[in-house]
Amino acid sequence: MNDLAERFAEALRAQMPAAAAPPVDVAGVAHELGVHEIRLDPDLVEDGRLEHSAELSVIIIRGDRQLRGRARRRFTLAHEVGHLLLARPDETLLARRDWNDDRTERFCDDFAAALLLPRQWVGETYRHHPPVLATVRCLAERTRTSLAASLVRLNEVLGWSCALIHWRYDTTWRMGFHAGLPRSLHGRVRSDVSTMGVLDSCAGTGDVVIDGLPLLVANRSRLVRAELSVRRPSALALIPLSSLRPVEHH
Repeated sequence: MNDLAERFAEALRAQMPAAAAPPVDVAGVAHELGVHEIRLDPDLVEDGRLEHSAELSVIIIRGDRQLRGRARRRFTLAHEVGHLLLARPDETLLARRDWNDDRTERFCDDFAAALLLPRQWVGETYRHHPPVLATVRCLAERTRTSLAASLVRLNEVLGWSCALIHWRYDTTWRMGFHAGLPRSLHGRVRSDVSTMGVLDSCAGTGDVVIDGLPLLVANRSRLVRAELSVRRPSALALIPLSSLRPVEHH
């Protein structure tokens, strides 16, 4: 966890009713910090943009007014608030995700998580909840954040050690987002040839724990333990990281 990001979020929480408790009114926080306008733009190339000067601060978020993607837009808005907190009041700043250094971007992501998913609240509310998909869903719904952000926060705050993998069905199952994977496994966990059949066989069964989800991990076929939820057109797998660690050969 980024201690500075946590401190920034806690300072806002102490000062602003909009940030006091989940679900955080992130737009209200932005306005209290001096943002003059928050605008949705379906043609924006990046996820979000902060245009800041001594006279005016505007945050532009990619998307339209439909509910789809609301959790992602809230996180992006909180991320741009992070950029605003780093800006000097008198400077002119155009903050874009693809224009900034990795350290700044990591801080803004960490701040967004700390603001929307308060560390103390998550710890007190979910410390007795088991590491299952139902807990991830509950946290995401109560905080209006994504399943991915909620899983990562549970790993950070409660010491879970899990990854979340998503597939979407479009004539076949295609792997979508993942969350909670260590950097060493980014891009190295993929569907195996028999993954699709297992996902199909679990469709409509609710949340089910299986010991044999086929995956390619670092180019090796593996059967991993997972809690699966398959509700076409989506499938989710919550996987203990211990199931994904490379097998040592002696």
